[in-house]
Amino acid sequence: MRSWLEVSLGRIRGNYRAVCAHVDKTVDVMPVVKADAYGHGAFEVARVLEDEGARWLAVSNVEEGVFLRRAGIHGRVLVMADFLPESRPALEEFGLTPVVHSLEDVKQVAVPYHLKIDSGMGRLGTRAEAAAIVAAVGANKAPLEGVMTHFASSANFDSRQTEEQIIHFERIITALRAGGHAPRYVHASSTNSISRRIRSLPPGQSVVTMR
Repeated sequence: MRSWLEVSLGRIRGNYRAVCAHVDKTVDVMPVVKADAYGHGAFEVARVLEDEGARWLAVSNVEEGVFLRRAGIHGRVLVMADFLPESRPALEEFGLTPVVHSLEDVKQVAVPYHLKIDSGMGRLGTRAEAAAIVAAVGANKAPLEGVMTHFASSANFDSRQTEEQIIHFERIITALRAGGHAPRYVHASSTNSISRRIRSLPPGQSVVTMR
């Protein structure tokens, strides 16, 4: 007996529209299409989302980003977990935006980048103190375009962890702004947590990721 997976691109369009309708109009929605769009077909899904107006897409590694570029995807592509030395030339060649996870990586990045803060997830991102982060960002000429974090318990509304992570994340954002750095994009919320509000984000500077 054979089996198959039937993907409704119409439903994907509808899901994207539903998320966009839920957030403020100044917020960009960044669909995550890593791992072949979770097995749904990276190019097909990316093409539909770009057609719907998605200005950003997110992938795990440079190889996935290069695939989208070669397939004809023109929007912004965020590479969430690949800043290895051998991958860096392709970032500039294919116009991909890296996420860096350590202050050592901040020293090495030469293109506009997003910095990930480990606010409590315990997986990826810098755990450095705010002052050290501000100093590292200021020492590099590459533009800090975005700051991001990842909630560990966003689907558990009885847990205090998400609120604690927001407080930590806001502390870093406040320190960066006080140090003269104003990243255009600040993002933390996945689909599970779009009902959470980060208090300190000004209009037009936030992104929600859709997974």
